[in-house]
Amino acid sequence: MDNLKKENYESMSETVKTRRRHKLIGRELVNYSFDVDELKLVPLGDVHYGSPTCNWDKFVKTVQYIKDSGSYVILMGDLLEAASSHSVGAGWVEQTTTPQDQLDDLYEVLEPIKDRILVLLDGNHEERIWKHSGIQVSRILAQQLGVPYGGYSCFIRLKVKKNNYIIHAQHGSSGARFAHTKMTAVLRVATYVDADVYLYGHTHGLSVQPTLYRNVSLRNKMVYTRKRLFCLTGSFLEYDGSYAQRKDMQPVKTGVVKLKFFGDRWDIHGSA
Repeated sequence: MDNLKKENYESMSETVKTRRRHKLIGRELVNYSFDVDELKLVPLGDVHYGSPTCNWDKFVKTVQYIKDSGSYVILMGDLLEAASSHSVGAGWVEQTTTPQDQLDDLYEVLEPIKDRILVLLDGNHEERIWKHSGIQVSRILAQQLGVPYGGYSCFIRLKVKKNNYIIHAQHGSSGARFAHTKMTAVLRVATYVDADVYLYGHTHGLSVQPTLYRNVSLRNKMVYTRKRLFCLTGSFLEYDGSYAQRKDMQPVKTGVVKLKFFGDRWDIHGSA
């Protein structure tokens, strides 16, 4: 093989390896630019469709709100209940529909807003199927929708006019039971991740905690104060008859966080 062919082959080989890596663990970073004065974003996850306590109607209405309001979306994982005979507890016999139907129905609801989905993350419930079959249903759903697959966590860079915002989104793995310990889980992420907005699922908590931090602009040689948002991104599981009730966990409000990023100035707002 001559040098030119060898170089092309090695280049193609590295490209294939990169693609396989992205397919397996997901994209580490996605970039978007928007020429708007205000960008609305909804982190949407922990639907647990198929669970008997899933509020499917509220989820469908939330998707409709996203469409009507022109919001963009980050899918935070645990969209499916995805229980199997290997699952802990009675989820296998309790779920209201099969994992295949869960996947099909979710695609049908999400398809109308696929152009507004920035990235789709994996969750531990989808991982149940991966562990026992080698099939990544989150990756399949991302492929069906034509959106980036982000694995368990992903950075999202938003450029809104001239303002840059960095979001770190992850499904999470905390076993925290109380509101303050759930928030501690996402606050802890800032000890090893630098971002403007931290999105954390899994806990089913629904809250936004703004904080201020101080830094130095090397370009302007000035000290500045900037806002950070720490967000627990909510769920669609009602309390009565749920796993949380059986385990004496605290009831939580269902729903989503709503975020705004501004183009005419650097500023972020969040509400739950």
